Amino acid sequence: MVSYAGRLRSLEIQPLPSRIGGFGGITGMVDFIQQQRITHLIDATHPFAQKISVNASKAAKITGVRFATLERPEWVPRSDDNWTRVKNVTQAVNSLNKTPERIFLAIGKQNIGQFMTQDQHFYLLRVVEEGQLDISQSICHVIYSKGPFQFEEDKEILLNYKINKVIAKNSGGNGAWAKIDAARVLKIPVVMIDRPKMPKRVIFTTVEEVLSWISH
Repeated sequence: MVSYAGRLRSLEIQPLPSRIGGFGGITGMVDFIQQQRITHLIDATHPFAQKISVNASKAAKITGVRFATLERPEWVPRSDDNWTRVKNVTQAVNSLNKTPERIFLAIGKQNIGQFMTQDQHFYLLRVVEEGQLDISQSICHVIYSKGPFQFEEDKEILLNYKINKVIAKNSGGNGAWAKIDAARVLKIPVVMIDRPKMPKRVIFTTVEEVLSWISH
């Protein structure tokens, strides 16, 4: 069974039963696991979905189900990348210069509001779906687009909007890496937000590894 958070209106159809929406915290997840007689719990959420990952880990311990995480490996800077690593979104906001910059804010939509206090900058945002955003319309431009993204496309975006800084979460994977390649080629600095700390757990990086774990 696949469980979705329910943040997106359009979901890709999967060849498995599915459910949409939260569980109601750890207690609700424990009840669901017991009612559905779940034996294996796989955390395949986004690397920055800290709350649900922590809840899943705790629910697994309470119920005794086998638990593992499917997680994309982190991005690693190359020799010619210009990265500034920060621990969280707050540090990313505090790292901004006082002088105006043109920033590609590639962090999803949940934390955008924190940057609006730094209104001397121009922000280019890219989000999956249209919807209410906590932004100042006068300093932001929004692109609605869903990955995977391509190098030439992202290079053109950075050039067209005269971007001189990229801020990104270290989500890993290939779908959103194009902007990092483009920034490197254009010699644009990147502020890279590290992943949040997670509980100790079994981690797999491919679906094949997870399927093998389930069958043993």
